[in-house]
Amino acid sequence: MRRRLLAVFAACAAVAQVPSQKAPPLGRVDGQVISDRDEQPLRRAHVTLRPAESGLTTVGAECDDHGHFDIRQIAPGSYTLIAERDGYLGSATAYHGAARMAPVMSISAGQSIRNLTFR
Repeated sequence: MRRRLLAVFAACAAVAQVPSQKAPPLGRVDGQVISDRDEQPLRRAHVTLRPAESGLTTVGAECDDHGHFDIRQIAPGSYTLIAERDGYLGSATAYHGAARMAPVMSISAGQSIRNLTFR
């Protein structure tokens, strides 16, 4: 009986010494959707981050009254970003300042992509 207990304790001690693996930090994307016609914010527009690779989940956010969106808890990977609203053509073209973003963007662990603009 003692030998069995010692074997169980030894196995438990070995398991306790295995370092726990932490999940990678999640990313974030935020910005604003505005009307190309009159430069006004598009409230209630929906911005969707669609995975470009398998194993990832589609995430999205609805814009507030000022056209701002904030998508959090994004797993690292490659995505396409699309802004849509009833009565408007959908857009997959986002700008970061004056630079046009690539159609497929890669988000690394913990990365924040801030101040994107959709027209």
